[in-house]
Amino acid sequence: ELVAHAYVNTSPAFGFSYGFSAVTRPQAGLVCLTPILPAGLTVADIYPQVTVEWNFSNGNDLLAYGQLSTSVCPAGDVAVRTFRFTGNPVTGVAASNTIGFFVSLYRR
Repeated sequence: ELVAHAYVNTSPAFGFSYGFSAVTRPQAGLVCLTPILPAGLTVADIYPQVTVEWNFSNGNDLLAYGQLSTSVCPAGDVAVRTFRFTGNPVTGVAASNTIGFFVSLYRR
C-alpha cells in the first residue's frame, strides 16, 4: 500500500509531494524526508522505493538509494542517499547534492 510519494529536486525542495511535510539535506549525499504517516504507523512500518530523476539532475552515472537505518536523520524521518560515479573510466563514487529523485513509501 502506497503511503507517500514525492519528487525531490536538488535544492532540496519538493517538486511535488503527497504524504511528506519536510525535506532537508544535512550533508552531501544525504536527504532526510519527514513523512506524514497514517495513525499507528512508524518509519519501522514502511520501506522506501527511490529512483533518480534524470531530466533535472546534474550529470550522468547517478545513484539514489533509500536507507532503512533511522540513525542518520532525525527520529521519524526517512533517509535517501545520493551518489555519482567518479573518474573516467569509473574509479569510485562520491556523495552528491546535484541529484533529484522520486521516492515512494510503502507499508510493509
